[in-house]
Amino acid sequence: MHTYDYPLFKLGVRPSIVGVDLPLGPWIKPVFDRLGIADEILRSYIIIRLLDKFYALLCQIKNHFGYYGYRFQCRIIDYRGLLNSSEYWRDEIHPNSAGARRLSTRVNF
Repeated sequence: MHTYDYPLFKLGVRPSIVGVDLPLGPWIKPVFDRLGIADEILRSYIIIRLLDKFYALLCQIKNHFGYYGYRFQCRIIDYRGLLNSSEYWRDEIHPNSAGARRLSTRVNF
């Protein structure tokens, strides 16, 4: 299982491929706008808190299966805080090539 990194650097940026805008997204900023949440610190807090809660949920799932003796291994790959600059993001929620390479450093079997 894996977490997601905190999408804090390009809120509102739509995805594109080779400079062509795709008819998708943005996903996060419009929700904040619709809810009237304009404060960037509050937006960041909400995003961080949400993804930290998601990590805690993954830990509960992993511990649940371990506790009941299921015979498979489970790992959590923690990507939070790894893409800590706008240079690693393609759009609002997706990493670019440099970001994907950086994420791949956390995966080892």
